[in-house]
Amino acid sequence: MMVKKSVLFAVLLLLALSRDASGKDRRREYCSVIKSGYRLSMTLYREFVAEGAQNIIFSPYSISSFTAMLMLGTDGHTERELRTFLQYGACNPDVREIHESHRRVREYIEKQSRDVSFVVADRIFPDSKFVMRDNYTRMAEMYYGSTVQTLNYKSDTERSRMIINKWIEQKTNGILKDVLPPNSISPMTEVVLANAIYFKDSWKQQFDPRRTMQADFFVDGNTPVKSTFMNNKGMYKYASNDVFSLIELPYNGDAAYMIILLPKKRDGLVHMENSLADNVLHALNQYGKMQTVVVSIPKFKIEFTKEMTDTYKNLGARSLFGGGDFTPMTDTKGMFISTILHKAFIDVNEEGTEAAAVTIGAMTRSLSLDQTFICNHPFMFYIVHKDTKSILFLGRYVMPA
Repeated sequence: MMVKKSVLFAVLLLLALSRDASGKDRRREYCSVIKSGYRLSMTLYREFVAEGAQNIIFSPYSISSFTAMLMLGTDGHTERELRTFLQYGACNPDVREIHESHRRVREYIEKQSRDVSFVVADRIFPDSKFVMRDNYTRMAEMYYGSTVQTLNYKSDTERSRMIINKWIEQKTNGILKDVLPPNSISPMTEVVLANAIYFKDSWKQQFDPRRTMQADFFVDGNTPVKSTFMNNKGMYKYASNDVFSLIELPYNGDAAYMIILLPKKRDGLVHMENSLADNVLHALNQYGKMQTVVVSIPKFKIEFTKEMTDTYKNLGARSLFGGGDFTPMTDTKGMFISTILHKAFIDVNEEGTEAAAVTIGAMTRSLSLDQTFICNHPFMFYIVHKDTKSILFLGRYVMPA
């Protein structure tokens, strides 16, 4: 007798510690989320670079949240594999602490981001005949704010796909449309887990469009490509060492900021990437100094799509795709994930940003009154939540579109 397997189709959709609201020190509680998030950020970044990606944008925060919500529905070896994927090693928290820390960070970020366009949304789309454990959906809502919307994959497959795409489009302010292509949902689909993140804010110090100009961007050591550069002069937090310089560009809502890491050499991106420790943010906090900086950065847009099945497998989460233990989520046997899709987008211009670590050792403070920061060759960038230090987005810009 042939046993028909059910399909778990998970979609990860992205555009792109310290203290709680009462002021108490939360480092112990946040350890599992923030420190593991730093390690996961650089691990994923290096995976994408090794796979040949050029311009990159992804959301470590969203990937971590999505994967932890999925882990909530696993047990045994599958849960252990997802802990490994999420880089929970040094902190070694118990499972309840992991989910509780995610809840606290999510609630804090949402509270601190009310004055900017910042949305993180999770939704579970089960088939009408698929029986999920009430405890799983209840905990998914409690820890991750996830809602449930029942669809009918078996008799109305195409409409189900369109409903999910519409939800994604709404949550990302129209940036991501038709993310799930035709035939990506089938009558075998039992449940779709979706996570979307959207961020838009203006610069605290906006770039005057009258100072925007064309200049050369060197895609390697010698090859110039004409690009449009934004220019400004103002007070910024800045730090530098022998390998790279970094600058903090705050957003107007005061909930987040962008950090740009610029290699000292035009062809120095790879060397810089290989030099970075997991938490380069600590370097800016420790060595960065507010000073007058002449800044020139290219206007850019990046859209990045990645089918992440191999990424999860390479980082130890193999049983998701066959032989996994999903008993905390459902009694249905033979469950497996068919695909994990990651899509991200960022738009950086004069007004602001829309986005649907070295062994730093000897960083020094620059004493120059008018330091220059000219991004005319490949660089890395972070978008960081100010108070929790969560990495909302991480990327690299190598080639003008």
